[in-house]
Amino acid sequence: MSCRNYCWSIIFLCISCIPFLKSTSDFNRGLDLYQRGDFKQAVRYFDSYYLKHPDSDTTLFYLFKCYRKLQNREKMILTLERLIKIGSQDKNVFLNLAYLYHREKRYTRLYYLIKNIPVTLKSEIDRHFPLTRRLLAELICGAVHKSKVSDPMVYVISHNYLPLCPNGKFYDNDTITIANLIIILDRFLKPVRPQHFYRMEHISSRSYLYLPYMRLVNEGVLKFEPGLRPQEYACTTTLIEAVDVLKQRGFID
Repeated sequence: MSCRNYCWSIIFLCISCIPFLKSTSDFNRGLDLYQRGDFKQAVRYFDSYYLKHPDSDTTLFYLFKCYRKLQNREKMILTLERLIKIGSQDKNVFLNLAYLYHREKRYTRLYYLIKNIPVTLKSEIDRHFPLTRRLLAELICGAVHKSKVSDPMVYVISHNYLPLCPNGKFYDNDTITIANLIIILDRFLKPVRPQHFYRMEHISSRSYLYLPYMRLVNEGVLKFEPGLRPQEYACTTTLIEAVDVLKQRGFID
């Protein structure tokens, strides 16, 4: 190869590397600005880098941190959704997005986020989002695509999905036990006699819970658990799975 051709090869190689070097400097510049506390300017450089590297989860993590510092919840949500879209399995991504959906009253998105959450993260959702009467109402609204309602509690009670307390109060923050959940879910079914009955360790066949639970098991709404303890708290993910079956079977419109 002649000296002239060699020089041209070097020039073309350098030219081809310019976009890569520029995009790399975009990330580094954004990181430098982030560390200095200039989050608004850092976003510009992280955005520039992300446009060229849409699979860069690190860039999205820093964008999320910037938007959190800037208190821009819409951009926080969009960034977390992008992280999930590229396959992130980070529990904090799902937990933060669930929290933001809940805060912004996007119950339909919250419902489907929990419904489709990786199996390995279900326990995290149950731990951070205990199933209260209000959360149950919000998730049912999400399941029937009723995010824009004046009050989820009023909606579910008016549709007979949730019983009103005897004194007429909602008791939104009351945590739902398994016994409560059995009675609530049974309200969606017709009062027919189950085809099969199974023996249980902690629920007697004479218990007021036995017949509703057998009905729910026979309909496939709940999985049969012989050692079920009715006084324990119900899981949010259990509700989601049950409501999904109720929707598929046409018990929820």
